[in-house]
Amino acid sequence: MNLLRIWYSKKSRLSAVFADILFKLIQKPLLCMDRQNSIQIKGKLRNCKVMISGNGNSILIEEGALLNKVFIEISGSNNKLIIRRNARFAEGGRIRIEDFGNIIELDENATMINCFLSSADKNTRMYIGRNCLFSADVIIRTSDAHSILRCGTNERINAGKDVIIGEHVWICNGARVMKGTVIGDNCVIGSNTLVSGQQVDDNCLAVGNPCNVVKKNINWSNIRC
Repeated sequence: MNLLRIWYSKKSRLSAVFADILFKLIQKPLLCMDRQNSIQIKGKLRNCKVMISGNGNSILIEEGALLNKVFIEISGSNNKLIIRRNARFAEGGRIRIEDFGNIIELDENATMINCFLSSADKNTRMYIGRNCLFSADVIIRTSDAHSILRCGTNERINAGKDVIIGEHVWICNGARVMKGTVIGDNCVIGSNTLVSGQQVDDNCLAVGNPCNVVKKNINWSNIRC
């Protein structure tokens, strides 16, 4: 698996610095973790960096999964990253989970190319279904990352929400999928489309900012006919 593991206490800044220097020198997969978090890697990591802090967090990368030049960062508590069998980050990417109780799950045979997945809130779920294909520079978020407050009461009005993407979905270059979005099976999301809190039914082609369904009863194939 060509994997280097570094174990260190949260209080040990020296070990953290050493781990970072060693990663830069050898450019091999690197795990930085404390004893209160769980990492299980059965797939392959190539030139990846994984940083995890807090309590009760877990990473599971199943057999056959491949991550190439991916930066994974998890902080907070009780967060989960699950990458299922034969899923791939083929050419770079970043996964970031913050706060607590969040789950990002990438199901079997899904393929990403330099995508950014972010969950920075509380108790949100991002699910990406089997056989999805995401082109370069796609961003998916379950939250706005920062708070928007109501004047006078300081009540937060932009809580995070789940993002659910069905099976066999093609999301094209530069698209943005924001909190509260549900995309059905066999859909195509066009380049630079913004899908924010919308529901796209099965077998639809959706494009634009904001997202608009322009064709129904479609499917797609990665084989050019």
